[in-house]
Amino acid sequence: MDDVSSRPEYASVIGKTFKTTQDLMAIGVTLDQHSKKQVDYIRLFPKPGFINRQVVTTEELSKGATIRVVGVLEWRGIPLPFGSKGDYVVELMSKKFEAPIRVKRNGSVDDGNFGFDKEIYEKVE
Repeated sequence: MDDVSSRPEYASVIGKTFKTTQDLMAIGVTLDQHSKKQVDYIRLFPKPGFINRQVVTTEELSKGATIRVVGVLEWRGIPLPFGSKGDYVVELMSKKFEAPIRVKRNGSVDDGNFGFDKEIYEKVE
């Protein structure tokens, strides 16, 4: 994924704060093909989460957790019409992780919730 945080279309979302509206899982993922126990990034995902060879850690995150957008990542190449548009990189205000935290970006920054899933995240004014 490419860091596109500096593009003008994302200026309105950088620094925005959101609260989770349900319990989530903070899933530590490795990009190592041999499944080393290093965590390359954390994925916030609705419960029950997911399990595969790349999952290194899992931790529960309670409803009401606050996150702030610090970056935007976008897929390289041809985007899939049914898939994610990329990820937001966020900071979790209540806990620090060593690896960057990613949230799937489902929509446009102009969709009223800045591309965040409206069933999971609500904008903090």
